Amino acid sequence: INQVLAMKDGKPECFINAYPCVDSPYGLTCKIERMIVNDNTHDAVLRLRTADGSIIYAFDQLYTANRHLYQQDTAYYVNFSAWAHEIKLSEQDEVIMVEDQEAIRYHRAFNDIVAANDGKMPDDLQEQIKAWQPETKEQMAPVEINLGHMCAYLFGDTIGQEDEAWCQGQVLGKQETLFNGQTIILFDVVVLREQDADPFVIRIGAPKTETTAAIEVHDYVQANIWLQAAIYKENQKPQTTAQQSKAS
Repeated sequence: INQVLAMKDGKPECFINAYPCVDSPYGLTCKIERMIVNDNTHDAVLRLRTADGSIIYAFDQLYTANRHLYQQDTAYYVNFSAWAHEIKLSEQDEVIMVEDQEAIRYHRAFNDIVAANDGKMPDDLQEQIKAWQPETKEQMAPVEINLGHMCAYLFGDTIGQEDEAWCQGQVLGKQETLFNGQTIILFDVVVLREQDADPFVIRIGAPKTETTAAIEVHDYVQANIWLQAAIYKENQKPQTTAQQSKAS
């Protein structure tokens, strides 16, 4: 739990705020575009832009320590975590059928080319996709897409509460810990994974219940979360350290 205290002459004077935080090893390199600040509670929500242009809103765990150190147009490595208001298995019966021939051709070509390249995308992927041709009629059959197996992140649409987000993604890891005597499950969930972009992985904490305990690694889940960000000087990536302002 992080606590914010008013100080006078180097001594605590009164309590201002406190909030529970989840530590996470996962993050992305981002620039701070805007800070939505509450001066009464000494906290803030950050509007962050990732290297690939995605916009993320997250509550700043370390705002009181870093607020005077943040700089515009500076890339920071930001760790992301969250508390789940609700987390459950995604709906598995939400399915759409793709019948557009060009979309089908692109989908089959992409999968065939990546599979033939040991699961990696070749540098000339787009050129190979353009040149790809089906060998059987089955390869151009309609494609069924399970929406429950998609990754998605939507920030909150209420001003000042954009850190209250909805997400869907795949569970990459699961472990248990204790918080104030209560068992908490920590889920590592990838909620965005786009071509040529680093995956957006969040460590999400949720109380252990019958529902959350049933979620396993590789399952797809959807969740309403309170998304949090932490920027430490110590965890800046080596290749960008020289460009960072001294956030702690």
